[in-house]
Amino acid sequence: MDPTDRTNAKTIASKRSLWIVTIHSFVVIPFIIACVGLIFFIFFRSLTTEEQTIYDYLNDVKTGSSHRSWQAAFELSKHLLYPKDAEVHSKRFVNEMIGTFVHFGNKDKRIRQYLALAMGRTDEKQFVEPLLDAMAGEEGDTLVAIIQALGLLKDEKSGPHLYNYLDNPNSKVRLSAVIALGNIGDPASAEALKRALRDSEVNVVWDASVALAKIGRRDGKSVLLRLLDRSYLSKFTEIDADEQRKILITAIKAATLISDTDFIAAIRGLSKNDHNTEVRAAAMKALAQKAN
Repeated sequence: MDPTDRTNAKTIASKRSLWIVTIHSFVVIPFIIACVGLIFFIFFRSLTTEEQTIYDYLNDVKTGSSHRSWQAAFELSKHLLYPKDAEVHSKRFVNEMIGTFVHFGNKDKRIRQYLALAMGRTDEKQFVEPLLDAMAGEEGDTLVAIIQALGLLKDEKSGPHLYNYLDNPNSKVRLSAVIALGNIGDPASAEALKRALRDSEVNVVWDASVALAKIGRRDGKSVLLRLLDRSYLSKFTEIDADEQRKILITAIKAATLISDTDFIAAIRGLSKNDHNTEVRAAAMKALAQKAN
């Protein structure tokens, strides 16, 4: 190699080495330091940050800004989705919850809705009366939330109060009332639910058949058989594949509650032929339960 070429090669190598050192010093090392710092920050924050209690959420609902209040009510309702805190049955929590719910009666409806759902998720029967008292003055989504909460609490004395809402002009209210009655599972609601089978809204009819099955009634048999037929559900273009799956599994569970050869045949067909693995699994589980 010519001496000049060797000199040029050394110069290029030297520049490349300098460039690598510069990148390493000003980009890579600071990046690594920043990442390590972030990891330590997250670690120590997790050690020092205490999880909010149900009373913290309630306090934020009562004292926070408008945005913070409804957000705290939402977080409380979400918190109570998980394994129940025994404190929700304490006299203190029950009184504070009822007081807060009543306080927001004519204020932010979003807070009222989330508090109603939170009460429903406690399985605390002392919340039934305040929810029943609140129904008469509510409408729309707030009324729906209160009815849903009563359904979650499953107290039979709520049933008669829900019957009139099966004729409500709002289909969402009628649907929530049907579902709530199904959850409560009181055989005394049979006549009211049979009336819902004639509803103009197909979702109400479907859930009325499920609710009737839950109380051991076969009045909705023809409807349930249609719900066990995917080709029937496919006629409803607004129902996507995931919703079809949910409907089929719900219908399978409801049909399993009644001894009927037609239901068994429909479920067996789904266990063998449906393209969705979850639906087939639910059908096979139902058949196994019926066999025992």
